[in-house]
Amino acid sequence: MADKREKMDETQLEAILRHEIDDAIGSDDSELSKRRALAIQYIEGDADIIDHEKGWSSVVSTDVADAIGWILPSLMRTFASSDNLGEVLPLSPKDEEGAQQASDYINAKFWGECEGYRVLYNGITEGLSFGNGLVKVWWEDEERDEVFEYTNMSDEAYVYLVSQDNVEVLEHEEYQMLDEMGAPTTTHEVKIRVTEKYGCLKVESLPPEEFLINKDAKTTDDARFVAHKFSRSRGDLIADGYDKDAIMGLGTSQQIEDADEYLARH
Repeated sequence: MADKREKMDETQLEAILRHEIDDAIGSDDSELSKRRALAIQYIEGDADIIDHEKGWSSVVSTDVADAIGWILPSLMRTFASSDNLGEVLPLSPKDEEGAQQASDYINAKFWGECEGYRVLYNGITEGLSFGNGLVKVWWEDEERDEVFEYTNMSDEAYVYLVSQDNVEVLEHEEYQMLDEMGAPTTTHEVKIRVTEKYGCLKVESLPPEEFLINKDAKTTDDARFVAHKFSRSRGDLIADGYDKDAIMGLGTSQQIEDADEYLARH
């Protein structure tokens, strides 16, 4: 018999997500955050790590930073010494050309637009420093606006232009005149805004304090819940389409900025 599942409403979904977020934040804000803050102090050779007796030397060894600096170049050479970081494998001989083109495209995107070298460097450095090197990959839909001006447009051209869904008329003037044969004709002068939607690949290395995972998970593959928490301004949220009145009614949050490792990092 088929498994019949009831559709979850927004209130139920919100309650589940709130529980998972609070549970993950509670786990991360305890020992993990303090350990990562301490790691930053060790890397920086912070003399305040140890309580020095009066008259004793306050020199602190930078062994941790030295070890990271020694290992990092070898790991970077392993991943970044070739432009071919990833490869798409063909399923059959006839797919070989398409697979090669896909491989070239992916590598060009990663190393170029996504600043792959910087992402790898930051991710590996975070992994050596804190035990977790986190890299987030996602597809982002964006919009781009351009303004154009046209003069001496015919009726047909004008009607076709402004009928496009992504065209907004900003200014418009209509002129009556005679053509070469002496017949009356209409021309248009128009200024428009064209909004083009496009998608792009995004790759970014995340600081550990911005990553959430359910506390009993061993890896991200078997995790029940993972999330990226980060600060956004009210203006950004409204631009993303959230209700303005609801956003303006929200309080401010310093949750990320108050984390032990964030304070140590900055």
